[in-house]
Amino acid sequence: MLQLFRTNQPTAAILLIFYAILIRLGGVLNPIAWQPEESGYFTDILYQWQDGNSWVGQSIALVLVLFQAYTLNALVNRYKLTKRPTYFTAVAYILVASFIPSYLFLTPILLANTFVALAITQLFAFYKNNNAGAAIFNAGFFIAIASLFYFGSGVFLLLGIYALIQLRSLNLRELFILITGFLVPFFLLGTALFWDDSLNEFWQTYIVNQLGTLVFEGNIDTRHYFMFGWYGFLVIWGILNSGLFFQKTGIQTRKNVSLIFTAIIVGGISVLYQDHISIEHLAIINIPAAILLAFNWTVIKNHAIAEFIHLIMVAVALFLQYQSLILN
Repeated sequence: MLQLFRTNQPTAAILLIFYAILIRLGGVLNPIAWQPEESGYFTDILYQWQDGNSWVGQSIALVLVLFQAYTLNALVNRYKLTKRPTYFTAVAYILVASFIPSYLFLTPILLANTFVALAITQLFAFYKNNNAGAAIFNAGFFIAIASLFYFGSGVFLLLGIYALIQLRSLNLRELFILITGFLVPFFLLGTALFWDDSLNEFWQTYIVNQLGTLVFEGNIDTRHYFMFGWYGFLVIWGILNSGLFFQKTGIQTRKNVSLIFTAIIVGGISVLYQDHISIEHLAIINIPAAILLAFNWTVIKNHAIAEFIHLIMVAVALFLQYQSLILN
């Protein structure tokens, strides 16, 4: 199956839609009881219009996952992060973003990751760009929008600052542009809420109550250890192959790849200031984890081995979605 996406042809883009439906169909055929344990201001507004647990919510989630997958795949191909253009990044993202049953729903972090993906496309445009002001502003703007869907996503402002250091020579003017872009959505929203006399409610509910030291919701069980192991495997595998990623690549490519690794570290920092998170919080690193997974598939010389690893991952994802039916 993976071999079908070892190309950049339009037919692969179409097949990707059917791949996503196959991977995420378990949410409809074998639904589980799911309710969001974290949220954001924009997410709550969306939930008032549409329940994220319904089939409509899952359909919207499918569209968002496809959009994010195509966006990241275009980013990787455009900046030549891999030796040849493929749809591996899109496949990897769909798989990572559908791996556990709760990811099949319209979660706050899925909504936020849409704008994190857009922000990362802007970060990549920093390098040797004499007119990078718009990209810098847009990066901060998208990160702010993401944090209004899921509070923890605001941590990627640190990734923006790192990008200014790594891809450009950091100066106060560009740092000011980035922070201004981040603050503009809050200023506009705050102004609207002030006139509606609900600014204090927003501040208490979506800012103050979200801050705190890590408190994990729910009991730690086998499922949680499995998920920690899954993400740990993706990250460690990527680190072990990092030397291959940097071989025979240009300076810009190496800097961009280092940005992906840094995104994982930055995502982990969010647990230090966000209170009451659940296992779904791991999805905050879905974007860099998926790109690393795609990298790993491309550096495996034996295509049969890459296909076998992919099929094992798909089988595990489907088992987790249908385990109640299988075990019964």
